[in-house]
Amino acid sequence: MLNSRVLRKSLVTFSALLCSGFFFGLYLLRALAAESSYAPPPFACEVRYHFREHFRYAKLGEKSVSAPAFEREALPMSHVALLDGVSERIVKGRVAHLPYEFLVKITRRSDSETGTLEVNVLDSLGKPLAGFPQESEGIRAAR
Repeated sequence: MLNSRVLRKSLVTFSALLCSGFFFGLYLLRALAAESSYAPPPFACEVRYHFREHFRYAKLGEKSVSAPAFEREALPMSHVALLDGVSERIVKGRVAHLPYEFLVKITRRSDSETGTLEVNVLDSLGKPLAGFPQESEGIRAAR
């Protein structure tokens, strides 16, 4: 009986140490992979598309299209990437009802520089759609 109580206490202590070691390791990894001070803040994106349905069997003089409607689908949250001193915050993903891949990127090189926003829409072959990528400079992040 005494041995089982000692064994249980030992297992609880070992489990607590293992968990705290695990969380300390996560904390340390996060600290080592710390974001630069000029990294753009996290952001989220959604794809909003507008459409109208065509009525196939509409008679002459009847409405041939529905009222305008829209759908919204969220993309994954942004993640930070630091490459050659350039800090980027990237959102990349797909939505269920469209055959496209969306890429939104904010790039910043230093605290004194305003950011650059890039939006790209790729088809199923990975090629940009006509008019993409689009880029806009002078993006200031609200903190």
